Amino acid sequence: MMPLNVTLLALPSASLMNIFGPAEVAKHMVLFLRRSGAQPQLSTTLLAQTSAARSISNLLFWIADNLDDDLSVSELAKRVAMSPRNFVRHFTRTVGKTPGRHVTELRLEAACQHLASPSLSLFEVAKASGFGSVEAFRRPFTKTFGIPPGKYRIQSNERVRTEAPPATSNGYRLGWT
Repeated sequence: MMPLNVTLLALPSASLMNIFGPAEVAKHMVLFLRRSGAQPQLSTTLLAQTSAARSISNLLFWIADNLDDDLSVSELAKRVAMSPRNFVRHFTRTVGKTPGRHVTELRLEAACQHLASPSLSLFEVAKASGFGSVEAFRRPFTKTFGIPPGKYRIQSNERVRTEAPPATSNGYRLGWT
């Protein structure tokens, strides 16, 4: 009986070698583990790191879909079954920024999309984007974009009007009502 790691590597390589050739398959199947040659290649720590990265990856999708939920570090840590301190370390290492910064950036991105709708008030934009209040929305928005949300809305609507599609022969603009 072949060991498990040999079996897993042998299954895809047999059919892939017929298509791409052994050198090309080997080049793409190389795994760079953090172990020296003398140490065994199976590592519980590496498996845990992979699992943590996968759980954070899944969490990123969940965060983007639930911007109006409580996205505090303690709540996010609970979702991935980690302590808050360990969660912040893993998240920052995986994503490249703190959980708070990531959530704020996603919320601001959503707010920019909501600001394009003139029917929504700033309060509705703030709530839909996950900010607790207009002031909690205005501070990071102004800090990030250099202008308050109301002015951003005016400027983006002016930009849209100047980039209007050309008129048709009967004078109507396609996509405009």
